[in-house]
Amino acid sequence: MIIGSHISIKHGYLGAAKIAKSMNASTFQYFPKNPRRLSVKKFNEDDATLCKNIVKITN
Repeated sequence: MIIGSHISIKHGYLGAAKIAKSMNASTFQYFPKNPRRLSVKKFNEDDATLCKNIVKITN
């Protein structure tokens, strides 16, 4: 069974990956938009690439 949780991207995608790693999570999910707001957080490709790399290294 895979168990994960919602992780805030308040500190970026890399920050979310680090939080998941600190929880020993095997998976995590983040939402780019708060359902109570109309705006979507600006996508940061560099941050997403860093997140991708740390996930590859730690899994």
